[in-house]
Amino acid sequence: MNQRTFTFRHSGDPTPIRKVSQKEVEAFARVHNVDSIAPGRFSLMFKADLLMHSELNGVEPGMVLQTIIDLEAGETQMTTKPATPFTREPLRGFWHKHFFSAHFVGHNIANHLLSNGQLRKKIEQVLDPAKHPVITKELLSELVNELVEGSLEERYDDGKLTGEWIIFAKHQGKNYYLCIALHSSGDVEIMKKMESICFDEFPFLRPGAKC
Repeated sequence: MNQRTFTFRHSGDPTPIRKVSQKEVEAFARVHNVDSIAPGRFSLMFKADLLMHSELNGVEPGMVLQTIIDLEAGETQMTTKPATPFTREPLRGFWHKHFFSAHFVGHNIANHLLSNGQLRKKIEQVLDPAKHPVITKELLSELVNELVEGSLEERYDDGKLTGEWIIFAKHQGKNYYLCIALHSSGDVEIMKKMESICFDEFPFLRPGAKC
């Protein structure tokens, strides 16, 4: 495969903000032991995205990779909601898994809870004294989950969520990790990103592939 160069831009802005060579990407992946997690199942695009998010957005690579370790183990930790398949074209058949990033999560939760009295509504809903006269540790855990996970899910349903997804595909019982995408990225943009390299590496994942 010819050596590639990856150019990163802010969404909607044609001005390049960072260019990295394939050699840089592969060196970064070695430092973080990426391939040891799922040997032969990470695309170069995923590795480049991991480098880009680390440098430009301050995302800790280990946090992303821990999410993948959990995916490989069958999602035993469940710190975020389970991986979900895309149901609409052009991404039907591919999967996404949310991972937490301090760069986006606090912004999403704050914006949601501070609008339309959402914070008060959620507290009153979970800590309703008519249903729960005693506040327990389990009840407080449920409240935290609703404030965090619930807010993120509702923001996504409203089409207002910003954050990151791990985009992957399933083939013969194994996950293939293709790229990292913003929630605000359009489906067509994500597909173009995968078409630029991922299907050359993993032709059996190309939509319509007979294998």
